[in-house]
Amino acid sequence: MMRTVTVGRVHDIDIRLHPTFALVFLWVLIDWRRIGAGVGLSSIVFTFILVILIFACVLLHEFGHAIMARQHGVRVHDVSLSAVGGVARMEQLPADPRAEVLIATAGPAANFAVVVALAPVVLLIGVLSDFSSLEEYASTVFHPSVAGLATTLLYANVLIIVFNLLPAFPMDGGRVFRAGLTTVLGRETGTRVAVLVGEALAVLLL
Repeated sequence: MMRTVTVGRVHDIDIRLHPTFALVFLWVLIDWRRIGAGVGLSSIVFTFILVILIFACVLLHEFGHAIMARQHGVRVHDVSLSAVGGVARMEQLPADPRAEVLIATAGPAANFAVVVALAPVVLLIGVLSDFSSLEEYASTVFHPSVAGLATTLLYANVLIIVFNLLPAFPMDGGRVFRAGLTTVLGRETGTRVAVLVGEALAVLLL
């Protein structure tokens, strides 16, 4: 079993990287070669910067969970990043369903704050570039430029919010769903139902 490596510490919470995190950068190189952009150094540099910033947003998301968990007396061991995303490892679940809702939604709330901060920047870029439609904004996504970086980061954070709020356990939305069921059915039954719904949604998405 591959072990994570501690690369930093914030508010007494370790930041750890799983070895699979390196696969993200390998994918960047392979993907750019696949689409014929591998010869462009600026494109590769842009994508590496983009990947780092997106994972910084994922890290911010997990620290949103971690900080809110601490405020409700839940000990957080560490935050880990891997090729498939991030996870805040907590010692136990909060007993109060309302606390679970707050902890679950704190992550997407952090990404929403990023969206709010980026929106004026993207709008300003659009004004300076004489954009007149949403299609023109969308055309800059993944474009190796300052405009492309801003719009792609905004787009990525919106996707992180939407994906995490799906009512599919153990996603954040699934935890909110489970917390709501807990108040009616109890923790054990609520968890079973939330897991079944999560599995059904996973099959549907596949």
